[in-house]
Amino acid sequence: MRRILPAIASSLALACTPVDATPPTPCLHTDRPLRMTLEGRPESVDLLVVLDDSSLGRIDEVNGAIARLTRSLATGDRDGDERRDVPALPLRVAVVTSHLGAAGHDVPSCTDGRFGASGDDGAPRPGDPSCGGSSPVITFEPGDDADAFVDAVRCAARVGTSGCGWEQPLEAALKALAPTPDAADLVHPRVPPLFREGTGHGFAEYEPFTYPPVLAVVIVTDEDDCSVEDVSLFDPAAYDGEPLETRCRDHRDALYSIARYVEGEHGETGLLGLRWSPDDVFVAALVGAPLDALEPDGGGGYDAVLAHERMQLVADPTQPSRVLPSCSGSGITALPPRRIVEALDALDDARVPTFLRSICAPDLEPSFDALGDALGDRILGARCSRAIIAGCVVEEVLPEGMTCDALPGRTRRTIEDGRQVCQLARVSYGSGAPGWALVDAFCPPEASAIELEIVSPPGADYRVACPDSLAPDGGTCFE
Repeated sequence: MRRILPAIASSLALACTPVDATPPTPCLHTDRPLRMTLEGRPESVDLLVVLDDSSLGRIDEVNGAIARLTRSLATGDRDGDERRDVPALPLRVAVVTSHLGAAGHDVPSCTDGRFGASGDDGAPRPGDPSCGGSSPVITFEPGDDADAFVDAVRCAARVGTSGCGWEQPLEAALKALAPTPDAADLVHPRVPPLFREGTGHGFAEYEPFTYPPVLAVVIVTDEDDCSVEDVSLFDPAAYDGEPLETRCRDHRDALYSIARYVEGEHGETGLLGLRWSPDDVFVAALVGAPLDALEPDGGGGYDAVLAHERMQLVADPTQPSRVLPSCSGSGITALPPRRIVEALDALDDARVPTFLRSICAPDLEPSFDALGDALGDRILGARCSRAIIAGCVVEEVLPEGMTCDALPGRTRRTIEDGRQVCQLARVSYGSGAPGWALVDAFCPPEASAIELEIVSPPGADYRVACPDSLAPDGGTCFE
């Protein structure tokens, strides 16, 4: 089994203990539990994909790109050459649709869903029987069958195009993630959001007394969010009989506020309350943003996107019940996703990492590749440190009775309390040779991380020793 040795964290002060007497005297830094960096950051992902199931253009291309994204995260192969570029990540994946029904009203283009008048209710969906089905929550651990995992995700993402034309992706995401009443107090001491019917489905739950996985939400739609609070919006007789098609556009006050999906409101938690730190939430959207409104890196600049002329809700002169499209592309015409971009903007202001791309791009694969890189770097980057350099030594303290000579890639250094201390050989990353490797593909310039390319004996401990002469502050220890 592969084990990751997290980077030395500059924010922690660690005790300094010399190793042998060979100058320069290094400082030892004891490893923390598997999948935790010294800063306590998670190294696994809970990924929620929210898909529009109502005539979404390019749905087959979206499905393939989602499979490509999950394969990249699960295998560490970022460029599709079947070679590992970065460490693989443990994953939990769920797919939900934006279909929350029409509160029992007879609304054209909004059929009943898996939960009747509540549509699909924001519940993680099992895979379509036509492709073999799958569990509603699909899990992967490094070393598992990546092909089977990706096939299961692809199967769950086959949502079709005959769902509900009143897309409610923000509310669907919140309902999928929100803890169940029994788990709410254990997961986080905040009041879970209340819903029109039922409770949250608990995808964001995690084991008590553990640091939770990064929570990533990816929204894919070619329309705007219409998460309805006032259900009379669905009633054909209400609002003086105004056309149903114009109500989401003309009655924004009947929709849930954007604050509900960020910090929460009325004492109830939003997305921020589902994790201890904003850095542990990641929200991405592949929506109808005008291509020329996006910055090259696809993130930030939301004020400019919202101010773009094609992001305004302007009635189409040739079809007044619709707004002018925000963008168009191969097989797709998208509408201005104002509420979704407003949510990203508010989350960005709250220090949540966000990501925006256009569903009208000529090729969707580069957008999903960039999304996978951004999400992977967000998690793996916590391991990086400028203190990790070629001059460092990685040591393994074996359980009593085991010897360094009996294991590949080890050289005995000393004995501590009856346990042999081995120095691991430094190897090239991904070579398959036993030892430790420097990795920098996901790190900032001049920073690196360490991966252990070994089978770890149960009960072994790991630590890094770096020469004190390389300390950036000239001191004797890295802090």
